[in-house]
Amino acid sequence: PRRIAAFADLEKSHIHSAARVMTVSPELSRRLQRQYSLKRLPDVVLNIPQPPESVPHDSPTLRTRIGLPAETPLLVYSDMMAAVRGIDTAAAALEHLPGVHLVFVCVPGVHVAQAFREEVATKPYADRVHFVEPVAPMLVPHYLSSADLGLLPLRHFGSHEVALANKLFEYMHAGLPIVVSDCAAQKQFVNEQRIGTVHIAGNAHDLARAVKEALAQIGEL
Repeated sequence: PRRIAAFADLEKSHIHSAARVMTVSPELSRRLQRQYSLKRLPDVVLNIPQPPESVPHDSPTLRTRIGLPAETPLLVYSDMMAAVRGIDTAAAALEHLPGVHLVFVCVPGVHVAQAFREEVATKPYADRVHFVEPVAPMLVPHYLSSADLGLLPLRHFGSHEVALANKLFEYMHAGLPIVVSDCAAQKQFVNEQRIGTVHIAGNAHDLARAVKEALAQIGEL
């Protein structure tokens, strides 16, 4: 808390002496302008990874990694393994999604991931949850592309309300519709761009509803 307060004080002290202010989402831009009474709306530079121009023909996909047939609906979560990111909500939604599989792209040996795997192993849907290693950045869009939907189930938390995560754009590079929670910035972006559906943060039943809606739109259910 002391470090956060120090950075906030530094920002407040110096933001008016900057020739230009840049930030990472339209929602954060508006909030900064209101908070500091800025005459000019801060410019937005989205946190978009550079899409690869090509990938090796033998590059893996999620389905080849887990051996899942093309006709089986597959959801992917490719982000930090943390409760505040909604990983438990994503997994619990499978109770309401019979036949649907979910893959977490993570470093399985990391403590949080390992603890979560052990928790999921006790659930009735455990055989439909998969954990796979990440790949090099240039391979990410191809790796994700064999899934049907990308998930970003962030819980309501200060920075999450203004975040447009780089994973959002990696899902877009992979050609996936996206199911996001109703954190302000990503909700607005997905609705405006018409690239997916929105669910109530932390609500597994509503996440399942949004998944069904998105899958129906692409003819999977």
